[in-house]
Amino acid sequence: MTQIPTQAPGDDDLRLTPVLALLWAGGGAVDAAAVGAAARLFQEAARAAVGRWPEIYRGPGRARLVCRDDDPPPAAAVEAAMSAGIEIDSHADAATACDAALVGKRDFAALPAWLPALVAEAGAPLRLAVDAGVEPKLEGALRQRNDVEASPAAIAEALLSPPRRLADRRDLLAYQRENPQRRAHRYEYSLLLRLIGEPREVGGAADDSWARAAAANSAASVDRSEALESLRRDYERADALALAYGRRWRSTLAARSFLLFAANFASGFVGALFPFASPVTVPLQFAASGLLYLDQIVARRRGWRVKWIDYRRVAEAARIARFCVLAGVALPEAESQSWVDWRLERALRGAPAAALAERDAAGFLAYLSEVEIDPQIAYHRRLSAFPPARRASAPRRHDNPARLGGARRGSGGDCAFRPVACAGFAARRGRSRAQRRTGSFRRPQRLARPARRRAAGGALGAHRPRAASSAPRPRRRAAERRAGAQRRQARRRDHARRRLRLGPGDGDRVRRQRVRRIA
Repeated sequence: MTQIPTQAPGDDDLRLTPVLALLWAGGGAVDAAAVGAAARLFQEAARAAVGRWPEIYRGPGRARLVCRDDDPPPAAAVEAAMSAGIEIDSHADAATACDAALVGKRDFAALPAWLPALVAEAGAPLRLAVDAGVEPKLEGALRQRNDVEASPAAIAEALLSPPRRLADRRDLLAYQRENPQRRAHRYEYSLLLRLIGEPREVGGAADDSWARAAAANSAASVDRSEALESLRRDYERADALALAYGRRWRSTLAARSFLLFAANFASGFVGALFPFASPVTVPLQFAASGLLYLDQIVARRRGWRVKWIDYRRVAEAARIARFCVLAGVALPEAESQSWVDWRLERALRGAPAAALAERDAAGFLAYLSEVEIDPQIAYHRRLSAFPPARRASAPRRHDNPARLGGARRGSGGDCAFRPVACAGFAARRGRSRAQRRTGSFRRPQRLARPARRRAAGGALGAHRPRAASSAPRPRRRAAERRAGAQRRQARRRDHARRRLRLGPGDGDRVRRQRVRRIA
């Protein structure tokens, strides 16, 4: 079996602290001795997780007993739990995320089906009831639960196990071993931005949102600084890694474009100027193709695109969880249980479960609007404010190509420096040579011809013979042929009249002769 190296503890140690949250759901019928035994069992399960998965967890583990306001535990049960070393978190709402519920008898009607239950009956060993995953055959019936012996190993396996999928576990370990200080030595994307005239990638303004979140937490009545510090470390690390891998992936795409362009340009240039040296370009094309496939294979094997997306998800999830922790509410339910969601859930398991107090609501709303909402609005407005090269709306770009690339109306090269944007529309921006000589614009033919055809069709519509539907088929075909011949003759006559262009010196006599000859 391959031994996975354990990360040394320190400031960059991203291993999680195993925390188990036990929801009190026993009412007043649970024996105090059974509560103490359950508390000690959860403490041992948290310590067992550190020894079983040292690459994921670091000690010491903790256990918490979460009590709701509408179902407080007896004083004897609270004293027994505290004597076992478990933390008491009271005044929690019903939306608090917990790992298991502590019940005094096998009655699971008030519990969600997904929440495991620790059954602590008086004089009986502790049992862990987990959902069997089978839908009930009768509508409205309770889901079936499987009972296992409540041992520290069984609880750690059921509640603290890393993601089941091997791919998710591998990605989680890779994220925890990443070095955010390592630079991405790829500059193709920056070169591409310079060539197309776009501003290069620069870092934004200093982010003081985490400092302001810490200030809002210090002004609140409940201290959540430990959870905020854990989220801040995850956000800064994931943001740096996402930027690095995003730069690598974009540079890979830009490098492919550069290699294809270099191979095509070399073939065309050498073939046009030095035809006798055309065979030399064949090795160049093979070399460019080989480098292209090699770069693609390296990017795929190292997972640059996948890591870029995953690490960006980690950063955004930490940013969203920041104001959820300050408000004392549960995180939004994830659509898919990936390693990103699993890690965020385990990292926030030790956060205080108390909801936001009424006296702290005004300060939290001010923080939420100034730190969380307003910067997001400004960010999206900044993205939607296109530079002058892109202000033309998409449906009208083909009607007004001069607006692309920052060009102004008129003729000549009066556009801004946008090589790629202006090259394709340079021939369509100004007037033609005949228009500049005559000083007039012609009506676009693609618009004038349908209008003339409709006018000609309307003028000839009264003279078209209409064949009755009851006429025999040969007679109808003959009428259609005659009508078609008349329409073609009328179009030729109309075309000849339009070609008749008389200057100001021509008299009426010449005009009458030409019209008579045409008719």
